[in-house]
Order: sequence, then structure tokens, then C-alpha cells
Amino acid sequence: MCVICRQRFSKDELYRFTCPVHGELTLTADSTGKTPGRGFYLCRDAACRNKFERFKGWQKKCKGVGHVH
Repeated sequence: MCVICRQRFSKDELYRFTCPVHGELTLTADSTGKTPGRGFYLCRDAACRNKFERFKGWQKKCKGVGHVH
């Protein structure tokens, strides 16, 4: 399901992003779909991609891993 529009798609129609690794402040693109960790899926719609740039919902889900202290 796309985290922006909340519509369901098959996995091959979605982009996957994973929680940042230590110290990084952005999500990491996962082109293989097999990277371990919490994943966020985004559909291919241009409007969703634009909104995803401002999407901050991952910060709580990643347990604060991207936060600056």
C-alpha cells in the first residue's frame, strides 16, 4: 500500500524505502525489495512522489533513527 494515497498495488508497482542507517536523516531507496528493516512503499503517481518528499511519518516508525539530537 502507498503511504501517501493509501491505495493498494502489487509489490512490483511500488517503490520501497527503508529506515535510515545510523546517522542518516533520509530514507534509503530499496530497489531489490529485500533489504532488511522497516519498509515504506510509494506508488508511481507523480503527486504521491511530490508529497513523499515532505513525508515525515517514517520518523516514529523507525524509532527515532533519523532524528537529530
